[in-house]
Amino acid sequence: MVDVEPVFGMIKKNKGFRRFYLKGIENVNIELGLLFMVHNLSKITSFLSFLLSFERFKVNFQKLWHKIAFILNSYL
Repeated sequence: MVDVEPVFGMIKKNKGFRRFYLKGIENVNIELGLLFMVHNLSKITSFLSFLLSFERFKVNFQKLWHKIAFILNSYL
């Protein structure tokens, strides 16, 4: 079971989103899709910065990346 409520909370608090600026269901869907893309891109960039922080400790990125890719593929 997936809880989506935190995503909307983060979008409201961190992005300052309070209302839709466009009218019509199609335009609202586009605006909401853009918000979700921004949310996902920020998650990806924070994950990549986390991975890059290990460079100082000489972690073998190829092995680490294969482990991460294996974990991600198991969820897809």
